[in-house]
Amino acid sequence: MWRGYENALGMYGRTVCNEWLSRGFQDTCWNKFADYHQVGVGLVMPPWLGNPDFHASHRSNLLRKDFAYYSQFGWTEPLTLEYVWPVK
Repeated sequence: MWRGYENALGMYGRTVCNEWLSRGFQDTCWNKFADYHQVGVGLVMPPWLGNPDFHASHRSNLLRKDFAYYSQFGWTEPLTLEYVWPVK
């Protein structure tokens, strides 16, 4: 899924870690993304990023897992969608 897009994976990982830290939690993963995220290296995003079916399936599964929390975002996906993964 991320093969060929390792720099984007590193950026994503560090972005998630930064958010986690900003919420006051301890982090043990930020440095693990150093091998992937090379600042100044061309950033190519994977083609599945922005795919409506991919994102809808993941929202559906988040809603199913914790409707009380995730429904606050106004997502309208049915709770029955199977995951869509962009790998063959």
